Amino acid sequence: MADTNSTANQPCIVVQVPKTAAEVSWVEGAHGIESIVTVIGLLIGAWWAYRNDWIKTLKERTDDRALRKSEQDQRQDALDQRNRQLRWDQAKLAKEINDQFLADHGAQDALGIVDADVPIFKVTTLENPPKTYPISIEDGEHIKALQIGGAGAEPKEIYVRECFDAWFYWMSIMEQYLKNKLVLQEDVAYPSDYYVRCLREDQKLYEASVAYIQKHRLSANILAFMERFSEERAGAPSPARVT
Repeated sequence: MADTNSTANQPCIVVQVPKTAAEVSWVEGAHGIESIVTVIGLLIGAWWAYRNDWIKTLKERTDDRALRKSEQDQRQDALDQRNRQLRWDQAKLAKEINDQFLADHGAQDALGIVDADVPIFKVTTLENPPKTYPISIEDGEHIKALQIGGAGAEPKEIYVRECFDAWFYWMSIMEQYLKNKLVLQEDVAYPSDYYVRCLREDQKLYEASVAYIQKHRLSANILAFMERFSEERAGAPSPARVT
């Protein structure tokens, strides 16, 4: 028999008590603070991420600049080394040319004639036995040797021409190396600058030399080499010659 006093099967009625105004205000305030805190947290998170990225980017930029600077320094060092090596090679080659020029007996006799400050200058051949020829500077025998035709030339005049031929040859060689930038003028200037200026100061000998070069169609490098040096010696001392 059913228990008339049982409430197990009776429906449950929930009665919601309205919140007071203070409670509503507090809840809304809590939600507002929570939202603000969330926004602040998001902003801090974003700022922190941006900061880390910026620091990383700054480091990368700094490292990149340092790398480029290092590469640039290495390239400059390599270029400087190549320039030093080139300059060394130029000076070395110039010395070798000058050494050969100064070892040329005929060319040295030509230099002696050009720089002679005595009435008679003696030149000696390398023949066996050697022959010595007195050249009258005051009578211009060295100039006549360059002007006379080959058929009527005496042995002395022939030898003088051979000496000047040897000197002109070395002028041509030096000028060719200078044009190709294999040597610098400052490296071959001594003693050539002195003797070329000596030659240019002796107007008759210089004109005879130019005419001889043009007549026999010798290298244009010879005259170009002569033009590299001024006519004034400014009292420069005579360089020592190999005899």
